[in-house]
Amino acid sequence: MAAAILLGLALFFGGLAEACTVDRSLPYDPTEYPAKIVIGGMVTGEGRSAGEPFADIQVSDVFVGTFTQPTFRLKWWIYDGSGRCSPPGPNLKKGQQVLIYLHDLDGEAMGWTAVHRIGTELPSIRDTLSEQEIAQYFADVPASRLDTKVTVSDLPLTGYRIIRPDADLNQLVSMDQDAALLRERRQAAYFSAGGALSYTDPDTWVTAEELRQLKQNKFDIFVSFEVGGDGRIGDCTSNHVKKAQADDLAVCKIIKERIRLVPPLFAEERSGRLELHR
Repeated sequence: MAAAILLGLALFFGGLAEACTVDRSLPYDPTEYPAKIVIGGMVTGEGRSAGEPFADIQVSDVFVGTFTQPTFRLKWWIYDGSGRCSPPGPNLKKGQQVLIYLHDLDGEAMGWTAVHRIGTELPSIRDTLSEQEIAQYFADVPASRLDTKVTVSDLPLTGYRIIRPDADLNQLVSMDQDAALLRERRQAAYFSAGGALSYTDPDTWVTAEELRQLKQNKFDIFVSFEVGGDGRIGDCTSNHVKKAQADDLAVCKIIKERIRLVPPLFAEERSGRLELHR
């Protein structure tokens, strides 16, 4: 039952985040962007201010940058269906260990994640849900079920980061930052092809003359493709309806034979897309 409830929650938030850059059904990924400040600590209290939730953090560690205050008030907002993206992190409860990632001290947090060290007590389903979520979506669920402990495999669905019993948080944060900086350098050094990285401008992959020769339909070219470990383009498909795919598939053939991309390191680099206007 715990897994079923959590899976339903993940699917719910996954749907909300379709048009957003973050998805609350997954843990915040600190390797996506470098942070200027990373702090860690324990949630000592939580509540609402002006209708929006917050959590007070007793700061125990400063992993990156400078932070001199003993406490930090993390604020976030509630997705209300108006189009604003959900915040990049879980709701927090008293007693949770948490890592918080900041651009600076004045702006909103880039993201945060509750930390579960394997071997410590698991949270209950109730601990992983906000009061609003319980009232709106789980009001009819018996209290005994909400008080059931989740399993370790359930935790990622609720935004937890799972770490080994002997994991060194300083080392983990340092590795995260190294990966984020590497990702940033790669994105600056190469051309973007919808996630995949290219040595050359994707607008030049197909010549103007080749585009003129493609006259099966009037639409712009729009294809998606997978990138192999050696940078070669693998599966390439049209993003148009079947009757308008001929020109897209012709371009797929051209770029599969001609283009070698930057071998992928990160998940988003393993797939890409090409859009050509004509």
